[in-house]
This record gives sequence, C-alpha cells and structure tokens, in this order.
Amino acid sequence: MPAPTVPRNATPEVAITGEAQAVAVWEENGVVMASRYTGATGWTPPQALERIGGEASNAKVAANGRGVAMAIWRHSVGRIDSLRFSRWQQATGWSTPDVMPGALPRPRQPGKTAGGTVEKAAPRIEVDAQGNARAEWPSGFADNEMQVSTFVRGEGWARPVDVPLPQATQQSAASN
Repeated sequence: MPAPTVPRNATPEVAITGEAQAVAVWEENGVVMASRYTGATGWTPPQALERIGGEASNAKVAANGRGVAMAIWRHSVGRIDSLRFSRWQQATGWSTPDVMPGALPRPRQPGKTAGGTVEKAAPRIEVDAQGNARAEWPSGFADNEMQVSTFVRGEGWARPVDVPLPQATQQSAASN
C-alpha cells in the first residue's frame, strides 16, 4: 500500500481497517485531516474531520482490521486543552467528532528524542477485535499519572480513570 499524499510537514498515522483497506489521519494547518484507502481505488482525497476554532494536534488512529477505526487528537483553544475523537466504520465512514468526556490532557510539552522533537503529552489509542477502544494520555491533573478511558461499542466512552505512572517512567519524566 502506498503512503497517503500529505503536506511535507505532516506525518500521517495509518491504520489497517481490512484486507487492502486503511484509514489515515494527520494534522494540516491545525485541522485533523483523513483519507481512506482501498486496493481498488487508492487513497481518497483528504477531508477535514472537523473545522472548529482552535488547533488540533497529535492525531492518532487505530483499527481492528475488521472495518472499525478510532481517531483521537488533542484540541487546544487558547489555554484550554481537550481530547476529541471520531469513530470510523466501513458502512458509515467517520462519525461527527466529539469531546472525550472527562478527559483532561496534560498541557503540551515538546520533548527531544534521538529522532527529533516529539510531543510528550500525545495520546495513545488501540481498538480490539469487537470494535471497542482504549485510550491513554498523560494526565493534566498530576505529572505522575496517566488518564485511561475505554470506549464500548454501543455505549460510548467511560469517564477516565487516573492511573499512576510506573516508577521508572516518573523518574525519566522528572529528568527531562
């Protein structure tokens, strides 16, 4: 599968949604963009998942290989940060984006790695075979905690739970 066509400064996140099928998300000018791939047609033209005030960043996507994907991203308006999401299903496409209830991400903190600048407060997402999802992100409440939430198909997102970071992770974060 070829990579989607994105601007030079964008890095797409790609998730396999089925045989010869995938979705991709990336940020472009503060907006989360998406594209779909099929072996028969290639990548669709990019579409904005939403156009609202503020700036989107750290778009992540995961899929279960059975026609379901979930995208999450940070959304900042001034000093107010939230997590937003959109669910992709093969039959219906992307859902209307919404705020993940109760999520308070840590304010953005660029960090350095051997590969360049990374966002230490970026969320992570995974989708299981049944189409349920699990997301985690550094907590905005405490430096030594993560927040974790689960999405259950047909029910939506659960309120986030605060989880202490492992001791080694806390020491590494303190030294950065």
